[in-house]
Amino acid sequence: MYRKIILHYLFLCMAVFLSWDVAHAKSSLTLDSFKIGSRFMVIDGDEGRFREDNYVTDNYSGGLEELMLSGNIKDAILSIEAHALYDGDYGLNLDLAKEDSYFLKLNTRLTRRYYDGSNEPWDPASYGLGRETAEKKDNHTYTDRFDTDVEYGIKLDSLPDVTIGYTRWSRNGQETLLRGEEVAFTGLNTLRSSVIAADVDGVSDKAFVQLSKQINEKHNVALKQQIELYHDDQAILSSRYSNGALNQQRNYYDEPQFQESLTHASYNSFLSEK
Repeated sequence: MYRKIILHYLFLCMAVFLSWDVAHAKSSLTLDSFKIGSRFMVIDGDEGRFREDNYVTDNYSGGLEELMLSGNIKDAILSIEAHALYDGDYGLNLDLAKEDSYFLKLNTRLTRRYYDGSNEPWDPASYGLGRETAEKKDNHTYTDRFDTDVEYGIKLDSLPDVTIGYTRWSRNGQETLLRGEEVAFTGLNTLRSSVIAADVDGVSDKAFVQLSKQINEKHNVALKQQIELYHDDQAILSSRYSNGALNQQRNYYDEPQFQESLTHASYNSFLSEK
C-alpha cells in the first residue's frame, strides 16, 4: 500500500517538476484550485457493511481533496489534476497537448475496498486456541486496486496519426468469504467460525497501437491493435480445529490467466455541413 502511495507522489512530483522546469522556456503554470479537508464519520451499527457498500472508510479521512494546475510548455497546453485522501483514494491526471502536433495523457488512481466480515465474535481461548485464529476486524480486510493509463499520440504530415497506449490494473489484498471452518471442543458447541479468506494478487497489462486518418476533413478512419496479458492469484487456506489442535487444513488455489488480442477498425463521417 505505502509503496503505491509513494509511487503516486512520485508521479505528482514528476508533473510538478516538469511544469516548474519549463518556466525557463517561455512557459507558465497557474494554480487554479487547491482544496484540503478532513472528515470524521461515526457509524452506529455494522461498520464493515458500510465500508464495503460505500467504498469509503468511517472514522477519520482527509488530505488533499483537489489540486488543479494549468499552463503551457512553449506551445503545448498543460493540465494537472491530483488528489490524495487518507486512507484509500489517491489519483493524478496529467494532460499535455500541442495542437496539430502531439499529446500525452497520464491517469493513475489507487483505491481501497474494504470487505465486511461475519460480525459474530467468538472467544478462541474457550476452545484452546490463540487470538490469531479469531476473525480480523473489518477495517483490516481490504483489497487495494491500482489503475494506470498512459497515451501518447503524434500527428504526421501525409501519414496516419499514431497513438500508442498502455494500461495496467492490479489488485492486492484479502477478501472475506462469508463462511467459516469448524471449531470443536469437548463440552462446547461446535462453531463454523474459523475464518476463511481469499488472498488475491492480480494484474492486467494492456498495450495498443492505433493508426487514424481524416480524409477531406470529413471522413475519419482508424485501425487499432491491442493485446492484454491477464494473470491472477487466488489462494484460500481453511483450517479446522478440535480441542485446541489443528485437525484438518485445506488449501485452495486458483491461477486464472488469459491473453487477448483485439483488432478494431472504425469509420465515421460528418454527413451534414451543419
